Amino acid sequence: MAVLVDMPACLVRPNVITYNSTLTACARGEQWRLASSLLQGMQAHTTSPNVITYNTAIRSSVGIGYWQLALRLLSDAGDRPDAISFNTSISSCGASGAWQVALRLMAKMQESLLPDIISYSSVVDAGVQEGCWVLAPELLSAMRAKVVLPNAILMNSALDAAAKAAQWQAALQLLCEMPHHRVTPDVVSFSSAISAAEKSREWQTALQLFSDMRRAKVAPDVISFNCTISSCEKSSQWQPALSLLDEMRACQVRSDIVSFSGVISAFEKAGQWQHALALLSALEGSNMRPDEVSWNAAISACGKASQWQPALRLLFRMPAAGLRANEISFNSAITACEKQEDWELAVWLLSYMELEKVRPGVVSHNGAISACEKGRRWELALHLLARLFEVAVLADAISFSSAISACEKESQWRAARDLLTSMSAQRLRPPSVAFNAVITACGAALKWRLAVSSYAMMQVCKVLPDAISCSSTSRACEPLGLWKVSSRLLKQLSQTPSAIAASSIIRCCEVAHSWQVMPRILGELQLLGLLFAPRDKRLDLKRQQTPAVH
Repeated sequence: MAVLVDMPACLVRPNVITYNSTLTACARGEQWRLASSLLQGMQAHTTSPNVITYNTAIRSSVGIGYWQLALRLLSDAGDRPDAISFNTSISSCGASGAWQVALRLMAKMQESLLPDIISYSSVVDAGVQEGCWVLAPELLSAMRAKVVLPNAILMNSALDAAAKAAQWQAALQLLCEMPHHRVTPDVVSFSSAISAAEKSREWQTALQLFSDMRRAKVAPDVISFNCTISSCEKSSQWQPALSLLDEMRACQVRSDIVSFSGVISAFEKAGQWQHALALLSALEGSNMRPDEVSWNAAISACGKASQWQPALRLLFRMPAAGLRANEISFNSAITACEKQEDWELAVWLLSYMELEKVRPGVVSHNGAISACEKGRRWELALHLLARLFEVAVLADAISFSSAISACEKESQWRAARDLLTSMSAQRLRPPSVAFNAVITACGAALKWRLAVSSYAMMQVCKVLPDAISCSSTSRACEPLGLWKVSSRLLKQLSQTPSAIAASSIIRCCEVAHSWQVMPRILGELQLLGLLFAPRDKRLDLKRQQTPAVH
């Protein structure tokens, strides 16, 4: 550039070759502004740019994906653009994912030139950036019609697009078509197909593709191993995941932290906490340093298995390992305490999170509330629920359901009912478990009207009652012998058969001495498929002569 500036002072006039050489330097450094300025300078010095000039200037926009500049320069070139001009402009569109613009450019190119393999590959690349996986198969069909053979780069780009869109069947089809196009699948091809299967949770397909790769004598790399391990991990298949890790050593493929984390996560999902701890220990003994993902997976494995002591040991060892505990770390430890019904420790961990400057989220609070529910600490559960609003964290249906269940266990029917009403005010749809807890609490307090109205509220909220809903409502009516109210549940029993509910309906009739309706109710229960053995002489209809109580 300095030479070009000094040329007029030396009475040397720059020509098109000089400008093109300078533009080439600009293109290599992706200096598109300087390239545009030089092009304008040529015209000011009455130096006519040629097709090489425009092609070089367009190339300066490829790396940064400034496709608008490429289109403007292509338009300025007039009728001089060649295949390189179009392909470079299409590549610029591909770098920014502007696949629709790239398609239009290729259509314009066909007016005077034949698109080549570079043209098609660049359009496919544009589709990969935007996740438009269907573009690749369509272009392959167009290439067959134009007798243009795809190469490995194009096929791998098409496979990459299918993988990113989790289209494993399309990826398999592309992989099978490669030999027909005289393209030999390589490690990139197989890895992309395995990645598509992994994203679709098709672990068996991923393993089969990995076996096919070995049979094709294509050496797997760390990416293909990790994709296959990840596929097994997502489906809790810890045994094949561990076998793959061992196979990496046999193939002399250096495993990385992603490999170990994938296997530890597979252990965690399968509840194999001992294996997770053993592999984490092996990772610490290697040259690799564990990361938060592998450490949190081990804590979570302990948490799911109710192993709160090893979970806490791992949590408090994180600083010594050079790791910082995050919300996931604490949530896993709280889950361990919750499953062990240690509400005190769960609540303490929630408070300790703030001391460590880790902001507790809704999952953290839900774990502590559930621990309080299991520990029958309903007041503390309500306090934690109220605290969610204080710290500007949105409570979800799990938060309310756990608090309602805590109230139900301690017969706090008013608080349970109020929480159910609050859920509607928060625009949260209560699950059936929340309704069931309220119905049970009201029934235990002999508040049968509230129990029945809560059951009716399920219909309003479009929540399908289950067997527990029916049986809890029937049992709420049982002590007072409200057989008319209870028998209205007979239609619901056709959808959710419940022996307990049916028994409660019969018991209501017994308490009310309503022997006249017993044959009809028993007949309806038999039609519903609920057959009962004789209970005792109280069901002897001939003995029941007392008038019905309505």
